[in-house]
Amino acid sequence: MKEACGVFGVIAPGRDVAQLTFDGLYALQHRGQESAGMAVSDGRAITVVKDMGLVTTVFDERTISCLPGDLAIGHTRYSTTGASEWRNAQPVFRAAGTAGFALGHNGNLTNTAELAERAGMLPGVVASDSDLMAELLHEALSVAASVTGHFGDSQIRSPGGTGGTGGTGGPGGTCAPHKTGGPGGTGSPHGTGAHAGGGYGLDSTTGAAGGAAGTAVGGGALGARGDLVGPGGGVVDGPEAACGSAATGGSASAGGDVTGGGAASEALAPGVGTGGVGLGGGLGGGPLEVALRRVLPDLRGAFSLVLMDEHRMFGVRDPNGLRPLCLGRFGPPDAPAGWVLASESPALDVVGAAFVRDVGPGELVVVDGDGPRSAQLWSDQQIEPRLCIFEFVYFARPDARLYGHEVHGARRRMGELLATQRPVDADMVMGVPESGVPAAEGYSRRSGIPYGQGLVKNRYIGRTFITPGQAARAAGVRRKLNPLRENIAGKRIVVVDDSVVRGTTQRAVVAMLRESGAAEVHLRVSSPPLAWPCFYGIDIPKREQLLASERSVAEIAQYLNVDSLEYLSLENLVQAIDAPGAGFCDACLTGSYPVPVSLPALRTVAAASPVVA
Repeated sequence: MKEACGVFGVIAPGRDVAQLTFDGLYALQHRGQESAGMAVSDGRAITVVKDMGLVTTVFDERTISCLPGDLAIGHTRYSTTGASEWRNAQPVFRAAGTAGFALGHNGNLTNTAELAERAGMLPGVVASDSDLMAELLHEALSVAASVTGHFGDSQIRSPGGTGGTGGTGGPGGTCAPHKTGGPGGTGSPHGTGAHAGGGYGLDSTTGAAGGAAGTAVGGGALGARGDLVGPGGGVVDGPEAACGSAATGGSASAGGDVTGGGAASEALAPGVGTGGVGLGGGLGGGPLEVALRRVLPDLRGAFSLVLMDEHRMFGVRDPNGLRPLCLGRFGPPDAPAGWVLASESPALDVVGAAFVRDVGPGELVVVDGDGPRSAQLWSDQQIEPRLCIFEFVYFARPDARLYGHEVHGARRRMGELLATQRPVDADMVMGVPESGVPAAEGYSRRSGIPYGQGLVKNRYIGRTFITPGQAARAAGVRRKLNPLRENIAGKRIVVVDDSVVRGTTQRAVVAMLRESGAAEVHLRVSSPPLAWPCFYGIDIPKREQLLASERSVAEIAQYLNVDSLEYLSLENLVQAIDAPGAGFCDACLTGSYPVPVSLPALRTVAAASPVVA
């Protein structure tokens, strides 16, 4: 089992947004350790840097210093069902219009194959569901451009009933020439930066429509705006591109006007508005907002997104709110100095932003120089909050706030209820670092059994839960955890862990404790048995991989070689979270899926074509 991704976005004029994004991603590193990336806009161009590895591996001071701008988004990734490779790193970029757009996705779509087939895409054309979303948005932007007459920021007015006439674009300037990075080795064949201006756009070192790429120079410092950085640190020097004149705006429907407080039009006929979703006064989010309105309602599954064009930041959650996303603010409420979107609230704390609120299920937030504005893109009947219950059990940081509560307190209460649910005589309670520790503290406090340390964690090794491959996970447990033998020998020990997936960690821990002389080992798990796969962004694709799928509690205890085993009941888990009236997705515990899925079909899709976030 493994979490999918962490997303981050910031718009803060006058601040070093690349450094802020680095800090935000570092705070979200626990959500994904395979790749990291960020996209930064200076108002004229979007530069994307991404690569395999941890945040500190992908970015250094030199790279960050060469990413000027007032707007950025970032992403840290763990794959769900697809390969861990560079082409799946995010943000995803598409060249469109004056600067293009970038997208970061946390979650997993369940209708990827259906959407790709509907769009006429052949198998293998898109590498992931995130890639598919970018393609669909790019297509929708093309439709908007054909209606408005240009790809740039169309006039989006409020209020209005019928579409008006688009404005006339002014003459474009001349793009600054690309700069060449310092000397170095051969650049990587994969470019991740991007520059676009007047139809000149690059998203790889081979160049895209509008101009040919120049020489790849590796190892040198980043050049000026528009340089491309490949996985090997290379910089691409491209030719100077003239922006040319902006296109003249034509009649506008969805691509131009969004009616205020009422309907937003589809791109049906020039100047015609038709029924749609009310935008509460009009977002004014430009063509990308129009494209999002067209594409998002067709998506099924889990998606918390951060997106950007050259001027705006966007955040959106699926109508079930399966994955978290929150909004933060720089400065006081009456004089905000910038805005932040993040998967978890600690990322706000790290960059010095104040928590404002969670982005609601089904909500689209658009942030520009005037601050945030929002709209519901789904009807009230379609909105059904179902935040993943495992965010409280394992995924989220203990200092994160979800449903108005700090996660650490919920985990401590899980341990307290577990002690009441199944008491046992013992000499010491210990937690499996790190996520099992708060529940162990609660178990100790309620039971009266002293809390102690039984394992030392190597803090320079990541979470084995999100390590690809079973053999790697098993070896990783021994590398990460080592017993305190003198503190263990001769004692009856209660071991508290947050969950049992395959049993790899627990079996290795029990073996280490017995080798160290433990008299008894009693395992307490602060969540119910995990017996069903998840298709919403957690990698549990096959039920047979789950220890509890076909075994009783007694059989699991025998397999793990423990003297007793108890799981927290689902009723007590919900009680511990203490969010009355809140909705949860507990599909991995109950088999009840809030978004319908076809398990055989999804497994076939996963085997044939990666559908990852």
